[in-house]
Amino acid sequence: NNLEIRRESERRGFNIVNAAGDLSRIEFYADCDLHIGYRVHAHLCFLSRRKPSFLLHEDGRGRGVSQALNLLGVDAFSREGLSALFGGIRPSSEAAATLEDYIKQELENGFARYRGLHHVIDAHFEIMKRFIESLPL
Repeated sequence: NNLEIRRESERRGFNIVNAAGDLSRIEFYADCDLHIGYRVHAHLCFLSRRKPSFLLHEDGRGRGVSQALNLLGVDAFSREGLSALFGGIRPSSEAAATLEDYIKQELENGFARYRGLHHVIDAHFEIMKRFIESLPL
């Protein structure tokens, strides 16, 4: 599924970056105004930088993050039908339309769902920072 998404994105002129395994590969995030993707940590990175991000849910982790932050997300993959019997997933046929509607809503309402989110992000950051500092070296 991801290879198909990559091929279609490249066909449409998007630049694809594999940022796995090396944080220096995401330095270009500083120059971006918007994130759309299924990587939870990229989503959180953009939100922590006070930039809008639309998370594509590929599983329960993404859905859980969206629920915890009270943001809408897009269920981008489906396990329904025959593929579910074999543990397979396939792209959701409604994902693109749902994402487009979500973006339009946010543009029309001035990203109202994102207001105050920085307080939540900052509070979680401080909690996580204290936890990490308490770990033995």
